[in-house]
Amino acid sequence: MMDQDPLSNPEQLAIKLIDEALQPFLLNAAKWRPQQLVGTAGSFDTWRSFLMRENKDESPFYRFERTELWKAIQYIQKLSLKERLKEASIPEYRIRTIEPAGYWMKRMDELFKFEHIYQSDFALMEGLIAELLEDI
Repeated sequence: MMDQDPLSNPEQLAIKLIDEALQPFLLNAAKWRPQQLVGTAGSFDTWRSFLMRENKDESPFYRFERTELWKAIQYIQKLSLKERLKEASIPEYRIRTIEPAGYWMKRMDELFKFEHIYQSDFALMEGLIAELLEDI
């Protein structure tokens, strides 16, 4: 593992590759103008965990306050790799991906200005199935 601060060359490359890989998504999103973003795994879970360090929220859905989310992303982006390893809310397997994800999330919000940003413990289909099972 490299120990560069705070954005290493592989992380910069990841941002570039994400931009290129998601061009079809960006074109469709520009056409349909989504108003809400629901993150169902990965960095969204980490950002929520980071924000919930002191105020535990056990609900399966969480609505991010925009300023709170950006403060968390900026704080995490300023951490070195060693500091991210020590941060209990960041799983070890995510210490290298959380930073490019933060840049991408910021870019997405700048482009689409989402009204609401959520984290869900369920993928959309899982959430639907969970709701249906509760009614049975």
